Amino acid sequence: MEERLVASLKAKPDMFKKLLETEDGELVKKFLDDDSMAKIYFLAGTKELTVMKEPPVNTKKKVFFFLRSEEALKPENMGTNVMCGDLSPQLLYNMWGVLGGVYLPLLSNPKNQHGLSEVNARELLESLHITVSKLYVGVGKCKGETMLPLPPENTLNPERGAPTRTRCTSSRPPSSHGRCRSRTRSRRTPRTSSPTAPTRGRWSGSSSGRSR
Repeated sequence: MEERLVASLKAKPDMFKKLLETEDGELVKKFLDDDSMAKIYFLAGTKELTVMKEPPVNTKKKVFFFLRSEEALKPENMGTNVMCGDLSPQLLYNMWGVLGGVYLPLLSNPKNQHGLSEVNARELLESLHITVSKLYVGVGKCKGETMLPLPPENTLNPERGAPTRTRCTSSRPPSSHGRCRSRTRSRRTPRTSSPTAPTRGRWSGSSSGRSR
């Protein structure tokens, strides 16, 4: 536990030992001995470590946690019965980054779609696109900004013969038919005035100034 805490929270090595000597250190001992306490959280300060039963609220620092199984902990089974990880203060942003930057490219790869039918692949990718888009909008709301996601690119495997989609470059949503709205407009040919037939009657302009 000490090695993981020091490496993740970048704390001083003696902080964990000082924590065990305080009253809060009893929580660490209870976590190791009592199977009813399934999780524990640590927060690093400038001079000391803080241990908690529940994750802190509205913190701007990274929180490190340990999660244990119901099996009795021993030195030889600590690596298999105890899990650890960290909670970033920007959970929503990290979730959007992982889903959109890791899982979405992996599931969109044709090599990772073998064994899935066309319908299942479509539903899976569409659900993932919707989730990533909602997370992106939520990140913008947390920042006090209006952030609109781009329409998804081709969500189907083109090797299956499914129709490909073109990417919308504008920020406008796609039309009801699923096509992208183009920014370019067709130029209208200017109307040319048709030659008018000569009218019958008097006309002027002769050299003599007389009208015929």
